[in-house]
Amino acid sequence: MAPSDDAGDYMAMTFEVEPERPRTEPMSIRGRLDQGLATPIPASNRGHQLLLRMGYTPGQGLGKTGSGVQEPIAIDTSPGSRSGLGLKRHAAQVAEIRLRLAHRMKQAQDDAFRGAMSHQQLDEEAGLFVNFMWLADQRPSSADAFYDPERDAFGYESVQHEPIALRRRVIPPAERLTEVEDKLDEILSYLRVVYSYCLYCGYKYRDNDDLLAHCPGLFEEDH
Repeated sequence: MAPSDDAGDYMAMTFEVEPERPRTEPMSIRGRLDQGLATPIPASNRGHQLLLRMGYTPGQGLGKTGSGVQEPIAIDTSPGSRSGLGLKRHAAQVAEIRLRLAHRMKQAQDDAFRGAMSHQQLDEEAGLFVNFMWLADQRPSSADAFYDPERDAFGYESVQHEPIALRRRVIPPAERLTEVEDKLDEILSYLRVVYSYCLYCGYKYRDNDDLLAHCPGLFEEDH
């Protein structure tokens, strides 16, 4: 059976091939937003027409003298730009609190280290070579040991090598500061009661009565 004329015509048909269009990468949401913000308002916009009725001239600055801004105030769409004045003020306050906290921590740690060294020296002079606060094999050799991430707030080696279940919990900075200051108060009181010594005077008084009569007080701010 011979093929029909319709089949022959179909086989002879040619189709126009549409040229391949260059592919464009899809624009991100932020890119579309920036593009929209950078596009001037068209003259057909009702808001633009209203401005023209109010006396606005395109390209002229705002104000009676035309000396004002000519372009709208740009909108910052970068990350973190939407925090607002309240949140930025709060962030600045938090940063200031952290800075003061870090300063107090450093001061307390330095004073605790100095006090511990005086504690150990006076104990040795009194013939006490082991005390309950600072054992010779655990005492840090310098104040920098207090800031060693491998050590805790008082210079003792951390327990990062131990299983997680046996590790110490992470101490918040404010709580750690309280512990360091409590330790410092303990050392200062020990030096005063046992040796009539004031860390901030840097002086060992004859006795407790002499200390109370001439030392301004227990704390550094008293001096």
